[in-house]
Amino acid sequence: VVWHQGQRQERLLAPLTAPQGPGITLRQGARYLVTGGLGGVGQALCRHLQDRWGAELVILSRRAEAGLAPQDAAALAQLRLRGRVIWHQADLADPAACVGLDDLGLEGVFHLAGATDPGPLEQATPAALEALLAVKARATAALCDLARKPGGPWLVNFASLNGTFGGAGYGLYAMANRAQQ
Repeated sequence: VVWHQGQRQERLLAPLTAPQGPGITLRQGARYLVTGGLGGVGQALCRHLQDRWGAELVILSRRAEAGLAPQDAAALAQLRLRGRVIWHQADLADPAACVGLDDLGLEGVFHLAGATDPGPLEQATPAALEALLAVKARATAALCDLARKPGGPWLVNFASLNGTFGGAGYGLYAMANRAQQ
């Protein structure tokens, strides 16, 4: 709730009606790219795609597989026990890194990658803003370009409610998520 120019304004959630049209269809055994696949929601999505749809996963990350933290390496190993998982290293903020993604035979893309840099907005640095925008806005733009190509995969973006409602101490994160919406 905010008081603006003498009026009380309030943002509310409303039910979403799915758009009409061909929509997104998950197919048994298809290949899906997942960014942020080792985060909490990303792991749950990957497990669902594997268990329900027998999906082959391509997990895209800026990090090399050899440089994963122990808990991330363990999560990746668990996903590989469930089904086929390909690790693909690329920084989507760099357009040159996206070359070859359209050769992966992807049915769809789930973009969950994100980062946070909590703190007061007035203390934020341009480098911190750049880092968050790279993960959300520039990566989303690159994936949209991939999806627009003839025969390209469909794209689902995951963004935080902070992009709409904001959040104390998460101004940069909110801006990055808003840029993705």
